Amino acid sequence: MNKNLFISCINLCKNTKNNNILKNINFSLKQGNMMVIIGSSGSGKSTLLHIIAGLDSISSGDIFFNGISIKNMNQDQLSCLRKNNIGFIYQFHYLLFDFSCLENVALPLLIKKEKKSIAYEKSIKMLHQVGLKDNIFHKNPSSLSGGERQRIAIARALVSKPKLIIADEPTGNLDEINSRLVLDLFLKFNKKYNTTVIVVTHHIQIFKVFPIQAEMNQGNLLLKNIIL
Repeated sequence: MNKNLFISCINLCKNTKNNNILKNINFSLKQGNMMVIIGSSGSGKSTLLHIIAGLDSISSGDIFFNGISIKNMNQDQLSCLRKNNIGFIYQFHYLLFDFSCLENVALPLLIKKEKKSIAYEKSIKMLHQVGLKDNIFHKNPSSLSGGERQRIAIARALVSKPKLIIADEPTGNLDEINSRLVLDLFLKFNKKYNTTVIVVTHHIQIFKVFPIQAEMNQGNLLLKNIIL
């Protein structure tokens, strides 16, 4: 396995009793690559993201992070991999309504045992970067709009400066202005921290900007364009 590659999916398959969801997926990314995936509903896009993040199992094939296979990792090892390397942005925000907006964003840092005052300072800065104002920081997310909740979820995913950002329709609930803001954040993180980004989207603005473009079609991943 080429250790210069950050992520490699090798003959990746996901099967259920009645369906072949992913069919021999093969692609590799270097650290800092940005990949966008389009495709119709049910084509396997979200399943692929979940498998890359270690949130779903593999039927056959393998995934390598920095040359290390994740296929046979146990749940503790996968959890450690996610905690230290991956920020996941779901199509739905999955915020914790028992906590304030600020506490939701700070959670990944607190899990990593960062000092509370520093975690909050970094979280406030990130909330500003996603276009949210101080007056919502201590509110419960349940009182906010869907777009505001999604931006909090994005801030939570980015605050620990992960090596890999995986985003499933991150701008689905956002207007044009805030969609552009999120895209600019991805580009900024990629440039400043050499962050690898994999995004599933229907948003043509995001698709056009990403240098590695692919389409999922009935479980097959087809590379459409690569500009490196």
